Amino acid sequence: MFYPANSHQPYILFLHGFPSSSYDWRRQFKYFSERGYGIIAPDLLGYGGTDHPSNIDAFRLKNMAEEIVDLLDCLDIDIVLGVAHDL
Repeated sequence: MFYPANSHQPYILFLHGFPSSSYDWRRQFKYFSERGYGIIAPDLLGYGGTDHPSNIDAFRLKNMAEEIVDLLDCLDIDIVLGVAHDL
């Protein structure tokens, strides 16, 4: 999920935990986007509409963190407020 920020508010990066998806954050999207915050809420690898690789190495923390950095680079976003949860 992606909503652009207005010029005065930062982006919020919502990261879901195990075993869930970005859908868990759906109630927060409306609240924060109406206040001008940008919203970035990807489904992490193996969840939602993402690939489900059979190679366990794809799920290493370093690899998954690099994917988030690549996503932010692609969106040309340098600074985010991070919100995350896990089971």
